[in-house]
Formats: sequence, structure tokens, C-alpha cells
Amino acid sequence: MRRHFKWMACLGFLFCGCSAFSQLMNSAPPFRYQDVPVRIETPYSPQPVTGSDGNTYMTYQIFITNLAVMPVTIDGIEVSSREGGRLLAFNTEDLEDYNRFRSVLGVMAAGQPPRRINPAATMVAFVWLRVNAGGRVPDTLFQDFRFKKEANISIMSGSPAAPDTDMVISGVPVPVIKKEPVEIGLPFRKGNWRCGNAPGTYVSDHQVLVVRQGRLRNPQEWGFDFSEVDSAGNILPSPFPDTISRNMFYGYGESILAVADGRIVFVQDGVPENIPQANGSIRHATELNRKTYAGNWICLEIKEGIYAFYAHLQPGKIKVQKGQKVKKGQVIAFLGNSGNTPGPHLHFHLGDQFNEHGGDLNGNQGLPFVFDRFRIKNDRRVHARQIPLTNQVISVE
Repeated sequence: MRRHFKWMACLGFLFCGCSAFSQLMNSAPPFRYQDVPVRIETPYSPQPVTGSDGNTYMTYQIFITNLAVMPVTIDGIEVSSREGGRLLAFNTEDLEDYNRFRSVLGVMAAGQPPRRINPAATMVAFVWLRVNAGGRVPDTLFQDFRFKKEANISIMSGSPAAPDTDMVISGVPVPVIKKEPVEIGLPFRKGNWRCGNAPGTYVSDHQVLVVRQGRLRNPQEWGFDFSEVDSAGNILPSPFPDTISRNMFYGYGESILAVADGRIVFVQDGVPENIPQANGSIRHATELNRKTYAGNWICLEIKEGIYAFYAHLQPGKIKVQKGQKVKKGQVIAFLGNSGNTPGPHLHFHLGDQFNEHGGDLNGNQGLPFVFDRFRIKNDRRVHARQIPLTNQVISVE
């Protein structure tokens, strides 16, 4: 019986391991593979949102892991649809842009070429797509990847990747979530507010991947940084002196509102405010760590799986408590200058969860949303169920 078990174990090893053995047939270069030895993953599918320009925007991340025993180099990524053709093309220059392609947690080995993926390493491509107004939003996206031909990698004949050309993976599908985004109100009552780092752009805020409880998340991919401005677009009177204060900023102390009916599930208060510097640097009032990064902040549960996050609030002036129910438009706090901020502004985003024990402002996957109605400065049109674009100014009267 024991001998029989040993033979069964050996047979199991042969059956389970045959794929690995056939993928790597030689013990010395060139190594032969049945196909391009990388793994492509898209853990979060894109969901379309309409911008104030009438175009539709989508975003997601592509995780590329090198399964080979030597480095591979990526030369191109294309995303297309059957309905609208090619929607995005990253060439070698694009893939050397840190905000488009990099290591998962943003740390690159010293001297590593930006497009090279080391053995067992994972790199990530950040994708923003636009479908022009009136165009059909696809049900499925298709991705093509092109890798540089490597002297030490041999692709077996008959594979989709021709052995004498660049290594290519074609037609990797990504489903599109055909679901209406969450509709909310604006988080402020009056004034002109510039939409900094708005969705649809390759800025660092939307490309911050974090690890929480063993999962990678991109909490701020649909986030905004709102700053109140004057008629000239300045955030404080200009010209300003060499020494400035937070009270000089137009948005400082402005009322912050609940964007929907809901329940307050978290409040952090007591983080002191930074002292603004005329050169735009940050003079932190306290040690910056995971707890203080967002400054004073609030989490509002709109409903299960949908949470609103407000950061950089004034200390001692938060108007709500944990567990309190609030109504849309209710004042919940006042804009401050706490946490990782050079000047008073409101960071706002929606996320899919909040876990008080081990969670924080960034312990969630960002969710797309639209504002129920807003107006762009110097434009009398009312935008309904849309999002403003980067650096547009929302006028609230």
C-alpha cells in the first residue's frame, strides 16, 4: 500500500508538473517556452463615467508578472474594442513614464531600466481610456502586449508569438462594468472650486497603489483635490508676501457638506495644522505617518460598499460623531490644512469599504461617481450626472 502511494504521488507530480516541464525544457539558455512567459491580470474592471465634456472615461490597472528566469522588456501596450477600434497605445516612451508604468509599489531597483521586468517581479500599467461623446461604450476591451525579443528566450514554433519577432500576446479580454456610477451632491456650499488632480489624467494621486490586509488597492483613482479660487484662479490673494498663513487661503474654514444621506463611521480629530510656505513646500506640524497622513478626516457610509472620504479638515471643528446619521447637504466639518498638504484644500473620494481596525483613508478601492448637478465657471449650462475635469472650476451659488 505504501509503495502504491509512492507511485501515485510520482504520477501526480508528473501530471501536475508536465506543464512546467514543457514550458522550460532546457537547463541552460536559450530557455524554451510554449508561449510568452508572463502573467497578465486586471483585478478591477473599468466602469464608464461621463465627464463634463460629454466624453466617457474609464480607468483600470494591468499587472504584468514575469514568469521567466531572466528579465523581459515590454515595448508596447494597446487597448482596443470591436466597436471603436484602438482606444489606447503605449509606446516605449509612454512606458518609461513613471505615472503610466512602474513597479507595483513604485520602488525601482537602482539602475533598472524602466521597461524591464525582472524574474518573478510584477509591474503595473495605469490605463485611462476615453470614448468620444456619442460613441458606444464597449462591453469588452481587448489588450495586446509586445515584448522585446530576448536572446535567452526561445518561443516554441506554433505558438501565437512568432519565434523570430518580438514576443506578442494578443486579445487579452477585460470586461467593462455596465453599471451606473454612484450619484452624489457637491461637498461644499458656495464659492468657486478648482478641481485639482481630477480623474482622467496621469497624475501621481491616481496612481498610488497601497497594500492593506494583503490586497493591492488604488483608493484615489477617482479622487479630487478641491481648492477655492478667486476670479483669477488664485487660491490666495496675489501677489502675496514672503510669509503667508492658512487664513489667507480662500477655502480655509469653508463649510464641508455631506454628499448624501448616510451614517458617520469614522472621525479623526486633533491633528494640528501645517504652516503654509510661500514656496509651496510643506512645513509639517506633526510627524507624518499612516495615522496622520490624511490629517483630520471623516468617513461617511452612504450605503453598504459605498463610503465617502473627506481629508485635511480643521481640528476641533468637526460637527459630527461616529455613528451619527446625517442628511445630504448637512455641514459636517470645515476645511483645514492638516495632514500631507501644502495649503488648505479638500481631498475627496469614494471607496468600497472601511475597516476601522487596520483600515485608513487609503484602505479601500476607489469607486467612480458623478455629481448630481454642477456648473462650470463662465458657463451657464448645468451639468447633470457628470464629473468635472482637471483644473475646471465649479461655481456654487
